[in-house]
Amino acid sequence: MQIGELGHRLWWFWRCDWLVMHPSNRVNLANCSLEVPDTLKHMDTYTHDVINPPYTKPLPSNRKDVWMLVWLFRKDKCEEPAGHFSTYVIFWTKGRNFISTLDQILCAPLSGFSTIELISPASDRRNLLVLKRIRCHSKSDESKALSEARLHLSLPSHPNILPCVGTGTYPLRNHPQGAISEVFMVLDYCKRGSLLRELDIRKKRGVGGLSSHLAAKVCVGLCNALLVLLSLDVPMSHRDIKPGNVLLQDDWCPMLMDFGSCTPAVIELPTYRDVEIWKEFAAEHCSMAYRAPELFQPKVGENITEKADLWSLGCLLYALLFLESPMDRVHAKGDSVALAVWSAKIHFPTETSDTPPGMLHLIKSMLSVDPQARPSLDNVLEVLASFER
Repeated sequence: MQIGELGHRLWWFWRCDWLVMHPSNRVNLANCSLEVPDTLKHMDTYTHDVINPPYTKPLPSNRKDVWMLVWLFRKDKCEEPAGHFSTYVIFWTKGRNFISTLDQILCAPLSGFSTIELISPASDRRNLLVLKRIRCHSKSDESKALSEARLHLSLPSHPNILPCVGTGTYPLRNHPQGAISEVFMVLDYCKRGSLLRELDIRKKRGVGGLSSHLAAKVCVGLCNALLVLLSLDVPMSHRDIKPGNVLLQDDWCPMLMDFGSCTPAVIELPTYRDVEIWKEFAAEHCSMAYRAPELFQPKVGENITEKADLWSLGCLLYALLFLESPMDRVHAKGDSVALAVWSAKIHFPTETSDTPPGMLHLIKSMLSVDPQARPSLDNVLEVLASFER
């Protein structure tokens, strides 16, 4: 549908926000080269810098309808409550200009400050995307959210990393809860849902954990995703590996997501102040049942390395086989998870006859209190490959 044909219908849209998609360092409707109705040109507009260098990675093969430039229109000043249906309008160009509506299908809270919304082009309801919105109450919150969005958008395309299609910001004014802005991330939709959902379903049905073959396949995929993070110009670690941050495709291929906890792979702690800052970060961003010992009680003069992710991955492998982290029972009893982690006492369920001894040994090695005693990602991949076949 041509832009001119719909111009008279769009006068009631409140604001426009630029969604980062492809080269153009700043875009404003007032000086845009596209054919834009006058009613839109006079709107209050906001822009967002594109990552430098510009975003050039190929879009997923099933997103051929998303082209070069994308704007996101919203018709309300603040966010909608969960369950409220609203319409988004996106128009893009690749030799021609047209408009498509995006209907919000589902809105669900992720946390106190973020929601996810299932959206789709009105012209193709089968083509689904996820809109993640992070509400920011300060410039510091906004900076953190933008860092997450920019990192996710800059990641190379990989089958074990959830694709990020675009990002953007939306200023809020007179928000009832004091929020100053929202940061948007448009992500691919994964119908099967999270690994946490899969484990919860298995618990309710009483069918037991995954087979060693499937558990190995999931962990191999996650190892590959972590290797991608380590291959960046500044090597990164995820710091919050857990079932809730892993999506599953229909063929059990895992996709790592939620990169808000990422830090450089090596964190130096030369002073007590650095230790306290890191402890606060870990308490906020690293889930307790999957948190490595060195994240509970870091020591002055020592480094936090990528081996912390190996501990979390070992807990996740344990959960795949037995439907819960080795620290979940400790947490459920109200006992100290930190003490349990540092005690290095990892208890396996009595019924482990279906689990290969080699996989149990791998878990024990990944859950070593001493980070240096844990295997490398390459070593873990080598062992898991024997169970995946």
